Amino acid sequence: MRGATFRKCDLHLHTPGMGQYFTMPSGVEIPKNPEDRLKFARSYVHRAHEVAGLDLVAITNHNDTCWIDPIRQAARELYGDEFVVLPGLEVGADGGI
Repeated sequence: MRGATFRKCDLHLHTPGMGQYFTMPSGVEIPKNPEDRLKFARSYVHRAHEVAGLDLVAITNHNDTCWIDPIRQAARELYGDEFVVLPGLEVGADGGI
């Protein structure tokens, strides 16, 4: 029997896009075509896993899921099951306490 597996996670990450709080690296444009988006996704996943040491992330953009598939594809290509990408949702609401 295996014991618990601990993973370093960030469950609130953004990717580039309209209305997102995401700063592109200096001199880098938001990728528009699928080839450039996948290239950016590979860099994003590499930085999250190798630089930040994360094993699991959730992409939680505002009203936009277009980056989930490229980020997941990049994660599978680079790390197989070692890096998990979850879809998330950020909901804005008026009111509250």
